[in-house]
Order: sequence, then C-alpha cells, then structure tokens
Amino acid sequence: MAKLRLLAVVTGCATVIAAIVSRLVFVPPLLLADAISFPLPLIVAAIVGGRWPWIGRALMWAGALLVSVPFVPYFIGLEFHHGPVGRAVVLVRFISAAAAALIIGLDVLLVWDEIGRRRSEGPDALEGGALASPLTAKLRWVAAVTGCGATVGGALLGLPSWFPIALIVGAATGGRWANMGRGFMWGGASLESVFILPYLVAVPFAAGPSRVLVRLLSAVLAALVTWTDVLLIADAVRNMRTSPGRRERPSPA
Repeated sequence: MAKLRLLAVVTGCATVIAAIVSRLVFVPPLLLADAISFPLPLIVAAIVGGRWPWIGRALMWAGALLVSVPFVPYFIGLEFHHGPVGRAVVLVRFISAAAAALIIGLDVLLVWDEIGRRRSEGPDALEGGALASPLTAKLRWVAAVTGCGATVGGALLGLPSWFPIALIVGAATGGRWANMGRGFMWGGASLESVFILPYLVAVPFAAGPSRVLVRLLSAVLAALVTWTDVLLIADAVRNMRTSPGRRERPSPA
C-alpha cells in the first residue's frame, strides 16, 4: 500500500502539471478546473490511505478512473500533434508522455494489487485482517438508476454524459468487488455533484422561458444525484463504525 500511495501522489501531481502546461502551450479544449480537480482523489487517497486503507483504495480507484479516461488519450494525442515544433512543444510532449506512463503504471499496479490481495486473503479482505462491508442492494440500484438517468438526461440537456458511467460500472461491479464498486461510485458521484448538480438545481429556479419538461427532468436528476450522495455517505459512516479495529474475520465453519 505504501508504494501505491507514493505512486498515487506522484501521478496526481504529474497529471496536474502536464495538463496545465499543455493547456498553456496548445490551448486545447481542456478546462483548468478539470486539470486540477480530476487528479485530486489520488492525492487525497495517499494522505488518508495510511489511516483508513479501504477509503484510500476506493479513492485510488476513483482517481485512477478520472485521470485514465480523459487524460491518457489526450496526453498520447499530443505526441501526434501537427504544427510548429519548438522547445516548449518538445517539453510539453515529454511531460505529457511521462504523466501518461505514470497513469498507466498506476492502473497496472492497482489491478495487480487487487489480484494479489484476493489470492492471499479473499475477495473482500482489507489490510489488518478485516473484511470489507458489502455494498447494499439499495445503494447499487440507486447508483445504477442515477447513472442511467443522468447519462440519458444529461445528453438531452446538453451536459457531459460520460460522467455518470462510473456510477453504472460501480453498481455492476459492486456486488462481486465491493471496494472497486465503491471507487467507481465515488468517482461518478463526485463528478456529478461538483460539476453537474449545481446546474441541475439552478434550472428549475431560472428566470425566463423554459420548458416544463426541462425543469422537471433537471429536478428529478438533481434528486437522484443527491440521493446517491446521501447513500454513499451513509455507507462510508457504516464502514468507519465497523472499522478494521472492530471487525473480526469469521471463523471457518
């Protein structure tokens, strides 16, 4: 876990630096907020992972998803960018390639760590000999409905429709791999809550002409996203109350 935490910090910082410098040189359609906020779960995971390993793992999976999907193709695409090549361009390409390599390396190590952990201690094992609490069926169903609704509704409203895909993946994988499912759910819920929820809340109260269906759809999606957030927080509180120091592994029958 210590190696993963160190690599997560390095990868998160490298991704932020590469995204910012590439935006300054190439002026791509990349928001500065995205460049800074997407890698943050990796840095937070490294900080809290020593005290709460299950939270650290969930945040690492969420952060790896957030940086792998948009940034790896973007960084690789910069290597094939056509245009004048100067020292700044060469430097940005080098930094971007290094960041892409770190992200891919982190993804591989996360998968390798998950496989090794399952072989040695079982699918739900955590450090300290504790068992990960399974995700409730209610949380998985709400995440799946929210993800599907936000994907379709977001496309109709002109909002990013790939953000909620993480919720769907988390709901699908959470039954067999609880921690991985939590990571995907936290990643999707974080994106929806930070970037989409404020817009959804503002639409029903916006002044001026607006279709009734748009206001209704925004209100329903806002309620679903909020409900998912509440259930995820409740799940986190339940896990903290049944922390590794309190839980015991069941004795074999």
